Amino acid sequence: AHGVSTVRVLTFLVANVNEAPALGESSLEGSIDGASGDVLGFITGSDPDGDSLTFAIEESPPGLVQIDASTGEVRLTGNVPRTPTQVLIRVSVTDPGGLSAQEQFVIDFVDITAPSGELFISPDEVYESLGDGFCPLGGAKVSALANVSDTSGVVSVSVAWTIETPEGPIEEVVELSLVKGDQWAGTLEFGPDTVSKEDQSIELPLLFAVADGYGNVATAELIVNVLNCPG
Repeated sequence: AHGVSTVRVLTFLVANVNEAPALGESSLEGSIDGASGDVLGFITGSDPDGDSLTFAIEESPPGLVQIDASTGEVRLTGNVPRTPTQVLIRVSVTDPGGLSAQEQFVIDFVDITAPSGELFISPDEVYESLGDGFCPLGGAKVSALANVSDTSGVVSVSVAWTIETPEGPIEEVVELSLVKGDQWAGTLEFGPDTVSKEDQSIELPLLFAVADGYGNVATAELIVNVLNCPG
């Protein structure tokens, strides 16, 4: 007998399988002088299905940061390190189907604040120095003082000025010495070429530069009046 066969067309429905999200590379940075609410950066995520994602902090030093569940924005909440350091946190991202991914991120806490304080010169009018702070007409030395501080500590204080000569400008720099605490001091003298023969006096800008150990520099300018000392 001849066999009888039946052919049926079957249609298979393939369900859309949910795929897990992923976290992207992110850079987080904060200041050791930061405060609660400062933005450190953003954690980014992606999802193959285009789903909305939820971010969460899984591991972090207590009270340090929080993350916006929708945007991935990371903010300080307190307990800020007061010296430059790196802190690790672990962040998760989850899709509506419950699939998630976790990654560890580094927060760089850096010193980005320049030193601050007060600067002084005394007196603010002197004669040129003919040598060793001497001018027969009067005083030829200026005391430069700085009372300055920084979270990471001040490492140097200098005073610079430029003298215009027929041969071209000459820059002079004096490094102040640490006296005690936050106080720095030094003595400034201005040579016989500071004031030209045509002038009786000049107003000379003095540029103070205060540096901390992490390359942050604060500058300020004071003016000294230098009088001609006939030699």
